[in-house]
Amino acid sequence: MLGALGFVFILALFLGLIWVMRKVTGAIGSKVNQVISPGAHRAGQQAADTSYRFVSATVDAQEIVARIYQSLAYPASETPVHTTTCAVRKFRDADGDIEIRYGKKLGGDLWRCVVLAIGEAVDYIVPEVTRVDGLVPGARDLADVEAAVVAAAQAAAPDVTVTKSVREVSWK
Repeated sequence: MLGALGFVFILALFLGLIWVMRKVTGAIGSKVNQVISPGAHRAGQQAADTSYRFVSATVDAQEIVARIYQSLAYPASETPVHTTTCAVRKFRDADGDIEIRYGKKLGGDLWRCVVLAIGEAVDYIVPEVTRVDGLVPGARDLADVEAAVVAAAQAAAPDVTVTKSVREVSWK
């Protein structure tokens, strides 16, 4: 009898621990969603991580996006595009700006990404992984992917500013 009660007690303790962990991780995930949301870079999230700079005039964000997709051999109509470890999504945020995000999935809706913000209208997020098959033909690593994105942005508009930062992004 004592053995059965002990087993029930341990099982209840284990299930209670699982419940607490789910509550804690849910709260953290919800905080991440509030803090890092689409368009957050305009709220000062990625301060001064500037890597690349081009100086000149404004162009249509749609044109930059189209040229980047064309350069990376992806039709702009594919949303999202899946590769072995990552995905690309194109969407409009609340301000109507266009963002492209590409990242390594950490679990759930959380991705760790390198962000290339092109001008003020476009984010292009590339993965912190070396396996980039399917993203850029012939790309061997992340540096090749970044170079392709920067070249595409420069071709679309020599005057856009491209900044780089690393952050965790959450989206559904």
